[in-house]
Amino acid sequence: GRSMRDNILIHGLEEEENEDLSKRVPMLIKEHLQLDDVGFIRIHRNGTRFQLSTRPRTTTGKLKNSSDKDRILNAIRQKRETSRQSDMPFFITPQTPLQVNETKKKLQEMNTKYREEKYEARGRIDIKFMFQAISVKGIK
Repeated sequence: GRSMRDNILIHGLEEEENEDLSKRVPMLIKEHLQLDDVGFIRIHRNGTRFQLSTRPRTTTGKLKNSSDKDRILNAIRQKRETSRQSDMPFFITPQTPLQVNETKKKLQEMNTKYREEKYEARGRIDIKFMFQAISVKGIK
């Protein structure tokens, strides 16, 4: 989990011949999110490129510090809230451990179940302690 703490995943970023991700990704973040001085330790594509696939591979970026990760995720959140259509040719998510993703999936399933039964449900995960909680409030 700790090794992923400062990582972001970049999805949908089209691949180019002989691309230099260490220059391209910071430039795109500056252009689309108006964030300067975002420092990366390394950036790489995940997996091998399949001949028949037209879908770009996900890119992992290891940031120099977690405050850059927070700045990027906050900028994306603000951009999503202010405009319906995104002009970004990619989207960014935090990289989280598999256990966290599985817990989130379970909470989403519980949330859906309760909503179908006309209850208001809210789920949350505290990643540091892997604590999961769901509060259910009847609205019938």
